[in-house]
Amino acid sequence: MNWGNVLVLVAYFLAVWAIAFFLPRAKDKESFLAGNRNISWPRMALSIAATWIWAPALFVSGEKAYVDGLVGLLWFLVPNVLCLILFIPFAKRLRQRLPRGYTLSEYMERVYSQRVKRIYLVELVGLAFLSTIVQLVAGGKVIHTMTGIPFWATTVILGLFILAYSLRSGIVSSVTTDFWQFLFIFGGLVVIVPMLAGEVGARSIVEGLGGVKNQGDIGFFDAHGIEVMLAFGIPTVIGLLSGPFGDQNFWQRALSVREQDVGKAFFWGAIVFATVPLLMSTIGFMAYGSGFRASDPAMVNFEIVNEYLPYWAIVLFMFMLISGLASTVDSNLSSVSALVHDMKQGASMKDFRLGMVVMTIAAIICSNIPATIVDFFLFYGALRSTTLVVTILTLMDVRLSERGAFYGVSASMLIGFPTFVYGKMIGNTAISLAGNILILVLAGAVALTLTRWRRHA
Repeated sequence: MNWGNVLVLVAYFLAVWAIAFFLPRAKDKESFLAGNRNISWPRMALSIAATWIWAPALFVSGEKAYVDGLVGLLWFLVPNVLCLILFIPFAKRLRQRLPRGYTLSEYMERVYSQRVKRIYLVELVGLAFLSTIVQLVAGGKVIHTMTGIPFWATTVILGLFILAYSLRSGIVSSVTTDFWQFLFIFGGLVVIVPMLAGEVGARSIVEGLGGVKNQGDIGFFDAHGIEVMLAFGIPTVIGLLSGPFGDQNFWQRALSVREQDVGKAFFWGAIVFATVPLLMSTIGFMAYGSGFRASDPAMVNFEIVNEYLPYWAIVLFMFMLISGLASTVDSNLSSVSALVHDMKQGASMKDFRLGMVVMTIAAIICSNIPATIVDFFLFYGALRSTTLVVTILTLMDVRLSERGAFYGVSASMLIGFPTFVYGKMIGNTAISLAGNILILVLAGAVALTLTRWRRHA
């Protein structure tokens, strides 16, 4: 065990905890779930960026750049940025229509019914849960590699650390720590990327644009480019463009920032977010272009930094990664506390905090089930797509019938999503792609058809 790195890890945990400790402890629902709806847009913009810097942004961007080159990176980066910008008008509408509310599911109950709210809760809670598992898996790998602490123990340590500072002030704890964590991530990359370029040569960035699988060639429409598009690109576009729409983290932030600043917060959040996967992918390009061969492509960025840079840079990189993962987990815990408000009528502050505790424990247990980060990413990317169509139609004032909304989402969850999962499990790209398309088509077709039948009747 590397006790030096363990001590640095403890120091990092204490520093983040101190930031949250000096915040006033939330004493009522309005401050814990919505920050009294008075959070400034610069602080919220960096929180949105940090929340969106999940495990895939930190690991998949580097892995895709290394393995699939520029083709893989663009299929990941472009929809990541566009989704936050496209979300803006819908975030504004929800804020106007639910000025004192806390969740998307709460709004769907007001428009439709309690059973529509329940099916939305399945998706929103499921997404937060799967997302938390992904962050703990990724963070656990990093801490295990650096310290030698057993992987299962690292997931426990990381989960309980984030829970400890999230319990104090809810959404305010999340936004405030996210703000500082983003600055730490960006600052770390600004230091590490030029240092690594100095070691392996800046030219390796250009030479690595093709990636391992295509042997250095850049081709969007050759056999490799088509394979990346079908197996990763289209599922990623569908999953990411639906990302904020199916994620309570972003609805909660839209309901917590000052009302006049909703658009600015999400626009600048998208812009500053883009800098992180761009810089992380640059490391992936340098890895392939320099001839470095990773033992685990998912950890290529960490491996090459560990190979070429001094000890202090490796430690900085480790805590930069943990910061990105922690910011998403604390956002998930905050969003689940708001969803408890929907699950239990008259929920108390104790209930909100208990919801955080229960999800943390469950995610720690499930994070020790063998699976890859990309697998979890694609699964929950497909899950959040199940409510996309009905949410957009509702906020665009397309008045669906209650039956249409409920059975549209149900068909997407019960037919489209399992088809996608089955295709991924057996490694059949055509079936998984069909499942992705069915998720969207079934939701819209069933919702609109049942609505028209109702009106005709």
